[in-house]
Amino acid sequence: MIEWTRPDFFDHALCSSPDVDRKLFFPEEAEKRGGKTDWSPARAVCEQCQVKTECAEWSISTGERDGMWGGLSPSQRGRIRRARDKIRPVTSLQPGWERDADLISYAVVELTRRLRESA
Repeated sequence: MIEWTRPDFFDHALCSSPDVDRKLFFPEEAEKRGGKTDWSPARAVCEQCQVKTECAEWSISTGERDGMWGGLSPSQRGRIRRARDKIRPVTSLQPGWERDADLISYAVVELTRRLRESA
């Protein structure tokens, strides 16, 4: 059994409320439609959550592969991780990369926003 460490923000997450069905965030194979998971019910909860940004960042940085986290599906998180992996080597080799870190962070946030809107 894999041990799971509960993130600090989770106590404030809307999905941790007893009124929210956690199965929305981890749909069973039978609930998939045409080979594609319907994430809209989970995403609707995430969009109202006060910690969705922390949740999304945690799931990306820890490599979480399952479920809906911070309004991002597994495939969306994978695209963000791959984009970050492409950015990191370039910035670490160039002088003055610290100055550019804010621009890169903004680009990642903007990419995340666009992915959410396109879903």
